[in-house]
Amino acid sequence: MEYYLAVIFGALIYIGLQLNGVYNKPDFNWKTFLKTNWIPALLNVIIGFALIITKDVFVESLRGALVTGFSGQVIIKKIADVFDKEKDTLIKL
Repeated sequence: MEYYLAVIFGALIYIGLQLNGVYNKPDFNWKTFLKTNWIPALLNVIIGFALIITKDVFVESLRGALVTGFSGQVIIKKIADVFDKEKDTLIKL
């Protein structure tokens, strides 16, 4: 049970850091922030839970579960940026 909580806590840490970076900007909007962050957060938690259920070697400790909760969302958002036509990235798909 504590592994699941660690994945959720890791995802919440990442969302908090994202909020910290944009909250003070003059064009900050809660609706936009939630719209761009809820899908990656949900996918991250689902993937983290799947790794725990399959007893993946990486999630054999609380630290591994916490890192999975944090880093999974970073990877998901970076992949989503590649497919977003409005984002200026090196790789365009």
